This record gives sequence, structure tokens and C-alpha cells, in this order.
Amino acid sequence: RVERERREADAREAAAVAATLEDRPDWFTSRVAAAQAAAVAKYARNFLPILFNLFVAAPPERRGELSATVGCFARVTEATALGGFFRTVLRKLVKVTSDAEDAADALVEGGADRSARRCTFMDLALA
Repeated sequence: RVERERREADAREAAAVAATLEDRPDWFTSRVAAAQAAAVAKYARNFLPILFNLFVAAPPERRGELSATVGCFARVTEATALGGFFRTVLRKLVKVTSDAEDAADALVEGGADRSARRCTFMDLALA
């Protein structure tokens, strides 16, 4: 069963890639794509904190597209920078989880209550 589900997921992904390639302009080669990815990677370290703040401030129904964007930037970000970003998110997740709701220094960003804030930082860590 698990194997069948994995094959079906792979087939769906392959179909999505094929559809994307059909819409690709002729001038967009793998060389152009690599150059564009390198340009994005060069500045990804600057954009990740901005995306992080946007994600945390966004209402839950808007976080899906931001999560996808964070994931794309994460794929091209240097590993050390990405590791620092991930550790920051995990620190905030641990703080939200361990703080009492009425603690003076409780983290309040990311949701109206502790559960919402935990979900926010977990979603961001998974992005």
C-alpha cells in the first residue's frame, strides 16, 4: 500500500513537472535557470529573515504561499546560513512551548494564543 501511494505521488509530481516544461519558453534553458538560481541564492540570506517575519505576522490562511516561498529560498541558501535560520525558528518554538501563557517574557508573535504560536513556528520549521 505504501509503495503504491509513493508511486502515485511520484507520478503526480512527474505530471506536474511535464506540465511546467510544456509552458516553458524556448529561451529558458537549464543554463539560464542555473544562473537565476545562483542570483537568488546570492541574496537568499537577506530575504529569509524578511520572509520569516512575514510568515509569523501573516494570518494562517495566507501562510501556505509564504511557506512555499520560504522552502524555495531554503533550497538555494548556503547551508550555514540556513542552519542559523533553522536554529532561530527552533529556539522560538521551544520558548513558546516551554513558556507559561502569562509569563512576563513570553513570546507573543505568531498567534493569539500559545497553541497558535506553536503551530506557527512548527509550520515555519517545516517550510
